Amino acid sequence: DVCSSDLQPYLATGIPLVGMLDGEGARVIVEAEAGFCCPAGDGEGLAAIVARLSSLPEAERRAMGERGRAYGRREFDRDTLLGALEGWFDDLTAGRRPGH
Repeated sequence: DVCSSDLQPYLATGIPLVGMLDGEGARVIVEAEAGFCCPAGDGEGLAAIVARLSSLPEAERRAMGERGRAYGRREFDRDTLLGALEGWFDDLTAGRRPGH
């Protein structure tokens, strides 16, 4: 399964993503509106999303790539990740469940 950290370099390219995957990787692509996904192992689905992407106007493909780049910067920025980690440690040391 592809995790979100595996997608970071792809998001940073600013080009639309095509994924044949499940789980966290698919969630990131969909949430970022950075491309299209189909379930892992679905070759026909992959062909369909490639055709769908290629039929989009260039401006929409460019916007899709930029949404992915912006999502990557926002969600995977070093300071953001370190801040979240610090918050989790603060929660743990205060006897709270992290994120609650």
